[in-house]
Amino acid sequence: MTRKKTPPTPPRGTPEIPAPRPTLWFALGIAGALSALWLLGLGLWRLIGALI
Repeated sequence: MTRKKTPPTPPRGTPEIPAPRPTLWFALGIAGALSALWLLGLGLWRLIGALI
């Protein structure tokens, strides 16, 4: 008679670190791009105003 070996249980003391949500990074990227575009727009308008 052979016994079935039970698989070793992982230690419970180390909780899994959850990965950062991609939607959060996506939202941050969109916000950063919009703010950069806005700042570039302000700079362009100031340049145009100085030239005119």
